[in-house]
Amino acid sequence: MNLEEKLISNHYKVKTISAQIEDFDAGSRKVKVVLNTMNFLDSDRDVIRNGAFVKSISERGAKTSSPDKIQFLRHHDWQQQIGKYTEMYEKGDELIGVGILSKSTQGNNALEDYDLGVINQHSIGFQYLKDKISFVKDSQLHKEGHYEVKEVKLFEGSAVAFGANKLTPTLDVAKSTGDYEPVFKMLNDLCNTFSKALKFHKGTDEHIKGLEYQFLQIQEIQNSLKFLEPSLKDTLKGEPRSKSVLDYLLTK
Repeated sequence: MNLEEKLISNHYKVKTISAQIEDFDAGSRKVKVVLNTMNFLDSDRDVIRNGAFVKSISERGAKTSSPDKIQFLRHHDWQQQIGKYTEMYEKGDELIGVGILSKSTQGNNALEDYDLGVINQHSIGFQYLKDKISFVKDSQLHKEGHYEVKEVKLFEGSAVAFGANKLTPTLDVAKSTGDYEPVFKMLNDLCNTFSKALKFHKGTDEHIKGLEYQFLQIQEIQNSLKFLEPSLKDTLKGEPRSKSVLDYLLTK
């Protein structure tokens, strides 16, 4: 994909990271999270540089009077505004968001999921700016080149439930070493957390149904692992077989 195609095809782009929640207090409903990282080559071959979020924050951040403030959402769904940001700033190589969860049904569901550990990833919704992104052809970061991103238009920061995306770094290591035990361990940990969420949940029927669907997705990934090892053996490379969920993840 060239630069023009990238800009046209990504009018609204999302990026998700697995990052530790810096602070969460159920009593005050306050959460402090890392929304994105900078100076890091991501799966889109983007390197977002320091200062990329400064203009959006200064124009539409929590402390501005703008009617079009950067929103605190769930799963990038504009019908799921789970709270509001009280602060947002760049610190080192991280974009930090500090928010208060609302007392709406959606905010209460998010509060419970933060408390149980179901939410431990965050994602941003943004737009590339044509004159603030460039392609580096002779790149030392990627053999096919990378994109330097100096500024984006930030629309929202979302809380997302962990799942396949959290597995990506572990899968990359497993693919290179052939050791899939860490993958199984992570999947088991994810299943245990969802089991706990299902057992102790206090949310709506819609919320519990969403947890069930996510749990089924994790089980599907786990089940697909049993087809993985034979497919990597040289003697079986040419044998046809059905494409599993994990095949997709490993080839992203």
